[in-house]
Amino acid sequence: LANLTVKNAELNDRSIGDAQIKSKWDNENKQLDIKADFLNNTNQILAEANGIYIPKNDSLNILFDLNGLSIGFLQRYFAGVVDNVKGDTYGKLRMLGPTKTIGFEGKVLVKDAKMTVSTLNTTYNFTDSVKLTRKTIELKNITFFDAERNRGTINGLVKHNGLFSKMNYNVDIKAKNLIGMDTQAKNNSYFYGKAYTTG
Repeated sequence: LANLTVKNAELNDRSIGDAQIKSKWDNENKQLDIKADFLNNTNQILAEANGIYIPKNDSLNILFDLNGLSIGFLQRYFAGVVDNVKGDTYGKLRMLGPTKTIGFEGKVLVKDAKMTVSTLNTTYNFTDSVKLTRKTIELKNITFFDAERNRGTINGLVKHNGLFSKMNYNVDIKAKNLIGMDTQAKNNSYFYGKAYTTG
């Protein structure tokens, strides 16, 4: 049996709130039943988790009901491509697999998502649904905006090895007068400026 409270829990060095975790051993099924709540500093529940862990075959199967959990912990997986990853998630997401190769499946609404493309120094934001499978992230007809509220549409599939590494991107972007670059001499003294893209 366990009844734990973890203050300021972090995932990938990013806060995911305070965690209240309860577990009990199911001797008949030889599994650990797990329930957890993640709360913000006003005790609002950001995510509820219910699931099982089977030690015999190192099998994890937990369903998360998301209600505003931050996506900041995803920054690690996109290092070198985008920075300043922010936004809140809503919906149901399943975490499963052996503990060394945990995967995610589900379709979640990402609200007020924001990220900066490092090499271009451009920041984009969107609110839309994203689908995850064990080895893909699917982006379908997502409308996004630049800092001046010019809009673009993105469709694409990001493949990975199941551990959010060895990423392979296949993305189609349609834009009209979208800020495509916004750099200064301090970023690159040989090539810099503000450029708008259409196409």
